[in-house]
Amino acid sequence: MQVGKVERLPYPTGLLLDIHNYCNAKCVICPYTKLQGKIPQGFMTWNLYTKILDDYCELMKKYSFKGKLVYCQMAEPFLLKDISKWVKYAIDRGIEIYFNTNASLLTPSVVDSLIEIGFNGLFNISFFGITKEIYECNMGLNYENTMKNLEYLLQKYPNENIFINAVPYNWPKGEKEKLLRHWKERNVSVNISVFLSRSGLLRNLRKSTKKRIAGCLTERVLYEMVISFNGDVLLCCHDMAREVILGNLNESTIYEVWNGPRFEKYLKSLYLNDDLPTNFICKRCEESLSYWSLRRVVKNFLPDKILNKIRKRRDYKWIVTK
Repeated sequence: MQVGKVERLPYPTGLLLDIHNYCNAKCVICPYTKLQGKIPQGFMTWNLYTKILDDYCELMKKYSFKGKLVYCQMAEPFLLKDISKWVKYAIDRGIEIYFNTNASLLTPSVVDSLIEIGFNGLFNISFFGITKEIYECNMGLNYENTMKNLEYLLQKYPNENIFINAVPYNWPKGEKEKLLRHWKERNVSVNISVFLSRSGLLRNLRKSTKKRIAGCLTERVLYEMVISFNGDVLLCCHDMAREVILGNLNESTIYEVWNGPRFEKYLKSLYLNDDLPTNFICKRCEESLSYWSLRRVVKNFLPDKILNKIRKRRDYKWIVTK
């Protein structure tokens, strides 16, 4: 698809899919508790799930790429009791799987069931502090239970496929060093993430407002499709309040939504600053690219030879032409 001067592949290289949108945590850095009861919630039907994956497989065959499926956008995937059945359906179709989880429900029996069906994907585990008090305050989960689950996972599963995602919210002095040391001793990689407001949904972080934007720093809209439990396709993973819905996969195919007029309209607005409303979600997002920022200048005016080297390091393909 080409929109003005914005190009992207005619298919998403990854799906971020909510097989449901419930969570058992109460993370202070997530607006889930604020949105609970205010947005549609439920579990995806098996028929819709298989339709989406079968559709995605057809695109994989047509364009010869290895698709990725990530559970979930704003949910704890292991609340789904028979999740191994869902994962196996994807594995059998050659789709790579990636879990976003707090691991509180990733019990030994769940780990065993995933290994039994041949799961060999990645675990991105949210763990916001290494001391019991900080962890439980930041996540609202039982520290000992989660630690027991992780100890078992580390015994049974390759460490190189396990990643800890930590957000340093209200950490006392020395907490970061303790956390990094703890996981280094277990040969587990750690990513210290920046605390984001989720486009202004979190009040305990100063809101980001930009008058004029020129794209997304992470380029998610150019390679990732975000799918809600009911088939709604959202603009971005940060749109937890469901402000921009681009289509529904009960009614349309992945290709039709990805290349459809609604998506085209918002890409043009986002990258070419065309008729963006004052309070548009991307203007409130810390990861949007300000039109006047140094990063935009570098991105748009670096020689193609250098830009292509940067792009090849990513696990997806994208181009924003000059």
